[in-house]
Amino acid sequence: MGKTTRKLEVVSPVPADIDIANSVEPLHISEIAQELNLSSQHYDLYGKYKAKVLLSVLDEVGGSEDGYYVVVGGITPTPLGEGKSTTTVGLCQALGAFLDKKVVTCVPTITRTNIWNQGVLQEQQITLAAAIDTRIFHESTQSDKALFNRLCPPNKEGKRKFCDIMFRRLKKLGIDKTAPEDLTPEEITSQGPEEKGMLICERGWENGSRNSKAGDPVTADDLGVGGALTVLMKDAINPTLMQTLEGTPVLVHAGPFANIAHGNSSIVADKIALKLVGPGGFVATVRALKMHGGGPQVTAGRPLDSAYVTENLALVEAGAFDSVICTHHAHGGKGAVDLGIAVQKACENATQPLKFLYPLDIGIKDGAPSGFVLPIRDGKVRGSIGAGFIYPLVGTMEHNAHLPTRPCFYEIDIDTSTGKVIIFLEHSKGCCGGCTGVLAEV
Repeated sequence: MGKTTRKLEVVSPVPADIDIANSVEPLHISEIAQELNLSSQHYDLYGKYKAKVLLSVLDEVGGSEDGYYVVVGGITPTPLGEGKSTTTVGLCQALGAFLDKKVVTCVPTITRTNIWNQGVLQEQQITLAAAIDTRIFHESTQSDKALFNRLCPPNKEGKRKFCDIMFRRLKKLGIDKTAPEDLTPEEITSQGPEEKGMLICERGWENGSRNSKAGDPVTADDLGVGGALTVLMKDAINPTLMQTLEGTPVLVHAGPFANIAHGNSSIVADKIALKLVGPGGFVATVRALKMHGGGPQVTAGRPLDSAYVTENLALVEAGAFDSVICTHHAHGGKGAVDLGIAVQKACENATQPLKFLYPLDIGIKDGAPSGFVLPIRDGKVRGSIGAGFIYPLVGTMEHNAHLPTRPCFYEIDIDTSTGKVIIFLEHSKGCCGGCTGVLAEV
């Protein structure tokens, strides 16, 4: 890959993830950016080891040819947890540090980057909660006239004006007036349970509900706080540039809670990486392929069958186009060199263009699968409106990604004398900590 790549000193037995992560002093992130031909105007530094890659870089490299696009997946997930993240990183370290290929790893948010992003989300939630409490308080203690005078106060000349977010609220209500003085009393306030005025969006709002009594969703813009929340998230749209232990670049963006439904990084990060460089193909992890190739039943909490803890290439090949033995978790990129060669060969031999499973312009009814019945719990179908897809709740599926009874944050602390992160591994379990020991961050 270049000047930033380096070989790991492999230790046996394999140390704990946190010890592996702390064994390497990361390079300054500007060195990683330079290897990707990113100038200082293309990113904002967040300390020494992280940077936000600006979307404007696409304006400059948008005409460049895409690299190969490799999707590392576990086919249908099994109760084991598939190791997709470690395979992704190990493969990229092999391609970059050992096979001298240009490569970018794209993964969802993990480890402390997740804490950083979750902190931004918590700021949003706190701000939104404050806006709700404030609005309910003022609407419960003031008359409509007093509210109007405070929300649209006259200036020294006695003129009132709407702010931009008020215009968006008026448009939503079908009101096209531009001067506060032109509003009728009915347009200012709510006169009945089905009517909504320009000011009153919580009055009559059911406590604990995201909808009004009329059944309409109450949005952040209804509360006047949509713009402020966007400001808090303005940097979140930019992928975070980091590095692997062997010095290959990583773009971390979205998830796990942003993309938990499909568990991948963002389209934005992928597009940037494809332009900067990236090999292509498809790789699946060993355990998923063994199970779907006819392996024994796997039950969470029970010891694994020997088929899953011993080499069995015949069982793997039953579910794969090609197969190689990988030891990237123990040996880093060196342990995935054969995988890198296999992926490179598959990419170079690929001749068919990407074909979607269904036309992208068909409606939901036309695109619905058939030939089987999927029971939906209580008829609940939810929508991820921004992402543009719907999802049913089936069986005991939870709508929210709850943490376990004993979350992994119980086991995380810091050595105040050295500043090193400590993880007590005996009980530490997380939902997607596959890259904890693979990404370099201090």
